[in-house]
Amino acid sequence: MTLIIPCSRLLKIIVKTTIYFVAGKKRIQQLASQMNLNQHCVDTAFNFFKMAVSKRMTRGRKTTHVVAACLYLVCRTEKTSRIFWSMITFS
Repeated sequence: MTLIIPCSRLLKIIVKTTIYFVAGKKRIQQLASQMNLNQHCVDTAFNFFKMAVSKRMTRGRKTTHVVAACLYLVCRTEKTSRIFWSMITFS
């Protein structure tokens, strides 16, 4: 059985997702600049953010909390020394 979605509804979903990605990327860049993280960390955090959105793990959660979790994951995987206190200070 194939699910048919009307074009206008599909367009609304795409627009909302795009707006959410842009807002998430902006918040990741703001928080990463406060933590003095490089562009590689920002890109990796945004990839984590996109993965969380695609798996619907962000439903019912504030974007700020999801962004903080993505940056925390990056700091852990990249073994950045400013993980804990920076996250508490800026979140």
